[in-house]
Order: sequence, then C-alpha cells, then structure tokens
Amino acid sequence: MAEKKLMKAEEVAEILRNDSNEAVKMNALLGATLTILKTELKVEFVKKSDGGYTVLLIPTKVGDAPQTTIQELIDDVKGLSQNENVDVSELEEICGEKNNDGLGDIGISLSMAFLYVDANMDATSKQTKVSSMEYAFQIKADLHNVIPKEISKFVSIKNAEVAVWNTERPKIIEAMQLIKPEDYLKEFD
Repeated sequence: MAEKKLMKAEEVAEILRNDSNEAVKMNALLGATLTILKTELKVEFVKKSDGGYTVLLIPTKVGDAPQTTIQELIDDVKGLSQNENVDVSELEEICGEKNNDGLGDIGISLSMAFLYVDANMDATSKQTKVSSMEYAFQIKADLHNVIPKEISKFVSIKNAEVAVWNTERPKIIEAMQLIKPEDYLKEFD
C-alpha cells in the first residue's frame, strides 16, 4: 500500500498560482431570499478577493407590492408573543380592533427596498472603506377606511406614501413611480 505524503505549504501555494505567477484570488458570495411585509427580497453579500465587499438588497419582482394590514401585523405579533407573554392590548386599542374605527384595516406595502454598498480595501491603511452606497425605500399605505363615514363625503384619504432615496438608477426610480413636485408643475406650464 502506498504511503500518503502530506504536501508542504510551499507546494500548496505553487498549485494555487496561475500562469502569471500570482496567487489565485477568491471571491465568495452569500445570498438569501427573504420576505418583509409580504414583499420578496433578494439579499447578497460578496466578499471580494481584495478584502472589500459588496452588499445588495433588491426586490425579486418589480411592480405592485402585496399589502398586509395593521391587523395582520398585530396578529403576527400576537403569534410571536404567545411564548414571550408580550401584552399587545395597547397596540390593539390604538389600531382599532376593540373600537372598530378601521385603523386595523390600513393596508401597508413595501413598494421598494433597494440597498447597494460597495467597499474596498485601502492598500495603505489596510482598512475597508465604503466607496459608494445607494438606497431607495418606499412604503405605501391604503387609508381609504381611516376617515369616519360621517365625514367621508367631505374629506377622504385614499393613500399615503413615504419614500427616501439617493440612487439615480433609472429602473429603480421608475419602479418607485415617483412624481416629484416639478413633474406636477410641468403639467401647468
């Protein structure tokens, strides 16, 4: 039976060198698909061979995001809290489960969740530094049941949204369906 011979570190290093006599560089990716507020998102972390990294969070589908209601969120918290003895009675009271004012029927959707971070290893300081960060987040709320029926003939609110972003990527901006004041004003010029 042949005796197994262990390789020396120098021999392993030689195997890992390519034709240009440089060590082979390795990148690594860790990815996952997750769901937040019924919106499926892809998240990836890439460790670059130079010591830097990139992080990407982006929706798997662009378009109308599914809604979840405040009541569904309360029910989820109740489910989680059964083992933890968390009191959700104040939350239920605020959101209308006990007084039927419709706040529990507010629909919430995560319309956009985008994050891109690129970091590189600084050759002199050997510190990882973020070279760029882009983001876009948008949440929409369906508020058609919030105004009491007694005054809904005079005042009603269909929906509301909050968006924050710094990216200039056209497809992200387009997916958010943003209409800025200057866009509205162009209609009146």
